[in-house]
Amino acid sequence: MAGGHRLPEQPTILIAGHHFFTDTVPLAPGTAVREIPALAALALEQESPFAEEQLARGYYAAPAAGGLVVFAALRRKFAALQENWAKAGFVLPDFATWLPRGTPQAGIVVLETTEAVTALEYAAGSALPRRIVSRPVPVDPAGEEGVAFAREQVLAKIEAGGRAVRRYRLADTACTVKGTRYYFHWEAQGFVPEKAAEAGPLVPAQLWAMDVREPESLRTKRRDFQWNRLAWGSLVGLAAAVVCLVVAEFGLLGTQLWLRSRQTRIDLQTPAARQAETNSDIVDRLSGYIDRKPQPLEQLAYVNDLRPRSIYFTKVSVESGSQMVIEGSTSALAEVNEFEAALKRSGGFASVELKNTRAREGGGTFQLALVFRAGVLPAPVAGAPAPTSPQVGPPAAGVASPQVVPGAMQGRIPGMPPQMGPNGPYDPRDPRSGRDPRLARDPRMGGDSRLPRPGDPGRPYPPGPPPSPVPTSVPAESQPAPAQP
Repeated sequence: MAGGHRLPEQPTILIAGHHFFTDTVPLAPGTAVREIPALAALALEQESPFAEEQLARGYYAAPAAGGLVVFAALRRKFAALQENWAKAGFVLPDFATWLPRGTPQAGIVVLETTEAVTALEYAAGSALPRRIVSRPVPVDPAGEEGVAFAREQVLAKIEAGGRAVRRYRLADTACTVKGTRYYFHWEAQGFVPEKAAEAGPLVPAQLWAMDVREPESLRTKRRDFQWNRLAWGSLVGLAAAVVCLVVAEFGLLGTQLWLRSRQTRIDLQTPAARQAETNSDIVDRLSGYIDRKPQPLEQLAYVNDLRPRSIYFTKVSVESGSQMVIEGSTSALAEVNEFEAALKRSGGFASVELKNTRAREGGGTFQLALVFRAGVLPAPVAGAPAPTSPQVGPPAAGVASPQVVPGAMQGRIPGMPPQMGPNGPYDPRDPRSGRDPRLARDPRMGGDSRLPRPGDPGRPYPPGPPPSPVPTSVPAESQPAPAQP
């Protein structure tokens, strides 16, 4: 049905109100809910001339309104209806379905059905009726005339006395269910404002209290009803769980398909990723090699900047990245001490040790053990002595001549003495200079095994320091004195 309403699983039987006598009983404030059934039974026992087992009875409690309405009828009057009652969900007086809609204002509410007309008299300030009067609809006249006749009787009994009278008639579909609430539909008659069914729903606990069947059968029915509600709720819960599982299964299948497509894309991109990883590893290694300080060539260049021109390096060895051992020769042995002092003043060395100094005719040889400081290689200290001009005169015994041809040794390693070859001056320890006559052609290489020459096209070589100036022949006594530290 519309609005979420549906018909009850079992029909609800409404009994005409003229079969019952009623009474409104006040409740003391703070009365416990479990005490209300006993208070209703006590009120009926005081008002009814019949024994309890002879009565079909019930009650409607409204603790918020401060009272309850009890009603009862002789059970033998409904002997022919017991079979239908056993198949019903609830058996209630017709006027009892209106009681939750009572408002605390003075007036009279008339409830009309095809069997009886019931008037409920309300006093100001009370949501429970003060008095309930009901009369049956006569067989003759029947229809609307009979309903009008019964209405006149109940109004004459109550004596409206100018009070507002509101008429309502039971709808064709008397009862609907929405969730666990039962709604009874009364349609307004005349110019009376409509009273929505949602204004006064009844819950099963209230309906069981108003049910007029025998207590034993009510207990059985109530237990079956509760089990049915539990089973129905469990079934609905299981159905919802199954739907959720099915939806989750479809979601998992969709996720699995998506993961497979992703895995396929990953597999297709794996070779490129591995190549990129290899390239990145190579770049990282090269970057680490380039960025690692100090570098051997940088160390050698730093030492060479402080080297006097009269000193030549004959052998350089690097140990553990920060230690360097230099073997050299000089034509002026006194400048070796100045070289050592300049190295110490530069601040780039943790240790400078001069050893194995040997004097020879026209000069000597020495050995320097250097330990560079950790970190970035510093620049030479300002004010360090500039390299001195090479000694002019005949070369000392055991020392190569320092004279070179301008422009012929652009790639010469700093500190190495030049030699003359068939192609011009060359450095025996510099593969970038002219071809050494001692090198022969290697037949396994399938070509010219000569090392690159400075002027060969297509054979670039890293730039070196500028060539040493060509010394001029001056008298020995006119040679400039070495710079003082």
